[in-house]
Order: sequence, then C-alpha cells, then structure tokens
Amino acid sequence: MVKIKVDPGHGGTDPGAVGNGLREKDLTLTISKKIRDMLLQYQDVQVSLTRETDKTLSLKQRTDMANAWGADFLFSIHINAGGGTGYEDFRFNKVSVSSRTAKVQRAIHGSVMVEIKDYNVFDRGAKSANFHMLRESNMPGVLTENLFIDRAADAKLLKNDKFLDAIARGHVNGLVTAFGLKLKQSEKSNSQKQEDDIMSQPFNPTSQTIKNSVSTVLSRFEQKDPALSKEWRDKQRDGELTISDAVGLLYVAVDRGFIQGK
Repeated sequence: MVKIKVDPGHGGTDPGAVGNGLREKDLTLTISKKIRDMLLQYQDVQVSLTRETDKTLSLKQRTDMANAWGADFLFSIHINAGGGTGYEDFRFNKVSVSSRTAKVQRAIHGSVMVEIKDYNVFDRGAKSANFHMLRESNMPGVLTENLFIDRAADAKLLKNDKFLDAIARGHVNGLVTAFGLKLKQSEKSNSQKQEDDIMSQPFNPTSQTIKNSVSTVLSRFEQKDPALSKEWRDKQRDGELTISDAVGLLYVAVDRGFIQGK
C-alpha cells in the first residue's frame, strides 16, 4: 500500500498569491482534489488531503499530519507569483541528486511537462530549496509551483479546467512511474489493457536505426542531466528498459530541448 499525502497550499485566512481574478488557495485545492481522484483509480493507493475545504492551516500542522499518518510521499501544491512564467518543482536541498526523493521528483517533472507540452508552458526546471514542507516531512516530498497567477497568459491557462486536468494528470503519472502503480482492473478498457501489455514489454528493437536513436538521446542526457541519464543507462544495461521507458525518454528529451521534435 502506497500512502500519498496531498497538501493544497494556503487556505482560509491565507489566500496565497492573488491575481487576474484568481486566488492561489482555490486553485491548489482544485488541483489537489483532481490529483486525489485520479490516484484513487490505482490499486493499493491511499490518498489523504491536508485540507478539503477553505481552511486555515499552519505549515507545521500540515507536516505533522503527513508524519502522523505515515505517508510514503508528500505533494505540496502551489501557484507561483512574482512576474515570471512557467512550471517548476522543488525537493529538499539537503537530499542528493541520486536520492529516492530526487528520482521521484524527476519522474514528476518529466510527466508534468509531457502532459502540458501542447500549452507551450515554460519549463523552469526541477530545483531544490529549504522549504518547511520539504524539510520537516519524514518522507520524500515535492513542492510544485504551477504557473504564475500574476501573469495574464498563465492565468488564462489556470482558468481552463482541461489544463488543470493536464497538470493533475502529470503529477499523478509521475507517481505512477516512480511507485510502479497499476490501474484498478475496473478502470481499464480492453484496449488499455492491450496497450499496457505492449508498453511494458522490454525495449529490444531489431532496427539498428532505432537502437542508435536511443543511444544518441542518452548521450544528450549525459551532457544535460547525468543523473537521469544514468537511471536509463542502468535500465538499458540490465535489460529492464521497457517500450514505455523509451517513449518517455524521447518525450522528455524533446520537451527539455535536448533533441529537436518534429
């Protein structure tokens, strides 16, 4: 059983960032509930929110809840402000790039950027910081900053429910990858089951051109993101690289500009 604590930032007397007719506390709650509902479609997952209403909570109360519940992972959901644009996420700055937390963060970051690629959202990167929610939690945690509420173009997207679905789905898909979650059988159609079976097969192309393409992408990753490259290299070496992994590798490489998409 995987226990996921989702923390909608701000709430109650603390609206968070405000701009363009939006309040951070409302958006974080909407996104968090979408994440919860999507996660509950998976087997062996428990999901709990730090708040389900417009409620005031201190940072300590939030991490105390996650710690007391024995969560395996903590999501803290936020909306940015300050004149910038785009998506970014953070892990605690005292954990290494090879840590479990960093690996989960990379899976989430890549998945979010893949889900929102059609919206031309700027990738601000996977970062680290000394935030309370990450420092005082006993489990791996990631704090996400989902666009800038005070930028008109970002706010327009934040008013789009389909975009919020994509943001939530990106968060969830990252956890699916990181924790190896499986959809409940009742949630799968026959076509989904067949697709899952295909995508989970080992990546072992007979075409030398395809093999060379993947090697080229991994070489680009070694220059730009050595830690992530090693993760995939190890999988490839051990024969654990699946078709799904290879597709994800190409998506992330294009999204981050390591290679040019068509």
